Amino acid sequence: MSGAVRVLLATMEAGGGHTTAARAWAARFAAMGAETEVVDTVAALGPRRLDRTTKAMWRAALRVPRAVAAAQAVTTHVVPAGVTQRMQGVSVFDHGRRLAAFVRDRGFDLVLATHMYPLQAMAIARRRGWTDVPVVGFNPDTFDTHALFAVRGSDAMCAPTEEAARRLRRLGVPAREIRVTGYPIDERFLRPAPPPPAARAELGLSAETPLVLLSLGAEGVGPRTEDWVEALIETDAQATVAVLTARHRPLKERLDARARGLAGRTRLLPLGFRDDVPLWLAAADIVVAKAGPASTLEALAVGTPIGHVYVAGAHERLVVDFALSRGVGAWWPQPRSGAREVAGWLADGPALAAWRARVAAVELPLSRDEDVAGVLALARG
Repeated sequence: MSGAVRVLLATMEAGGGHTTAARAWAARFAAMGAETEVVDTVAALGPRRLDRTTKAMWRAALRVPRAVAAAQAVTTHVVPAGVTQRMQGVSVFDHGRRLAAFVRDRGFDLVLATHMYPLQAMAIARRRGWTDVPVVGFNPDTFDTHALFAVRGSDAMCAPTEEAARRLRRLGVPAREIRVTGYPIDERFLRPAPPPPAARAELGLSAETPLVLLSLGAEGVGPRTEDWVEALIETDAQATVAVLTARHRPLKERLDARARGLAGRTRLLPLGFRDDVPLWLAAADIVVAKAGPASTLEALAVGTPIGHVYVAGAHERLVVDFALSRGVGAWWPQPRSGAREVAGWLADGPALAAWRARVAAVELPLSRDEDVAGVLALARG
């Protein structure tokens, strides 16, 4: 053993934001000398039914975003937070026992949970005396906090912004347990990015042909996704439309077939899951995306304007509001009218340059080194 602090980043791959945040925290901790491990603890430890049911429900909900908003409204404004917490506690009780044993057996000194299931499971384990390892929660909803994340009994609850911290306090989390830490993103998104033509050349694309990057989230699932692809093709803009379909293989196969039969000035380029997203963001003139907190901050950190096309819940609506209020985003809920606006921006070089300048100047709620070091200091010495 090296003697380095060992940190478990406990998450669940139900939506990409939880895992993205876990990996970003892990990278920041590792840069400070910690040993880190990112684990979808529900998938790895069970119960298997909890894992299957939660992920299936989330994928289904992404196809009907209003269902997500309705469910959040009920659990936030109708059902008391305490009742919501107790119901969740019953479902993760067995996971808490398994997670505590895993933490003990692997010798972790700190657990940081970016999903509410392992967060409450660890809180239960602490109360039951199954573990004494410090547990920290991080809510990846940048400007809001759902009642399910208002877990008491952790050593700290990390809020990305003061708005999220206020929400935690209103939900009953003691102020002494809350830290405003900013939102951690992978350092690759923070490095100076090449200008779009240079980035496109590095990717083997035409440097002079504009690029629109359509980002669909970690599941690659969303309402009217293919409508957006068709709407962009219908503009017949001299542009490449690259689509990050992520884990949605059937969608990529359909788009591959569409691309092979495509004629006209607009090129379709299905990408699937990519590990070089920072370079694709740098290559893009505009990102058309779901309003995920992590993906939005990553695009803006690289310096690329973003147009949001749908939200999965009220917390993502706040992300749209942030981008609109700073003049760095757009709201395009209708594919055809939105695609026409995209084509208009691509054709107006000075206007697009002014948009990019606003993005370069915007202040983003990102984590600082001292914020990360303060959380790491909570580890058992």
